[in-house]
Amino acid sequence: MSTKISLRFKTKYDGELLKHGLQVRVIRLMASVCFNTPMGWTASFKAIVDTGNPVTILPEIVHRHIHRRILHPDPVSLFGVGRGEVLAHLAEIEMAFVGKRQLSPPLRIKAYLLTDNSLPVLIGYEDVLTDVTLVSAYPRRKAYIEFR
Repeated sequence: MSTKISLRFKTKYDGELLKHGLQVRVIRLMASVCFNTPMGWTASFKAIVDTGNPVTILPEIVHRHIHRRILHPDPVSLFGVGRGEVLAHLAEIEMAFVGKRQLSPPLRIKAYLLTDNSLPVLIGYEDVLTDVTLVSAYPRRKAYIEFR
């Protein structure tokens, strides 16, 4: 039996370009996610499903109390996100997608744990989108992740 968790689109217009009469949409595919801690699952967090991101990224405020296994002892520099370089530790964590009435099956994934709160929760491909079916139909405003 499969489990489907609905996602949603968040659409706004680029304000700077709009000033010049150019309508350019900034579209984000959004999910609700939670993480495993010693006390159970966290409350849900809003996350961007970032299909251009290879690995999930978690700000410090999200990962500070979750179960984690650090995979590399030294922080690594991440480029191409935010406004320049950010530092993070690569770790293994457990997360789940939160639906209206259910949680997805737990996913054990690799994630970069930021040393600060400079970025939102970004869900990347590795161990997440590689193991589920992602359906994104923006014209119909329909999106979901299916677990088999």
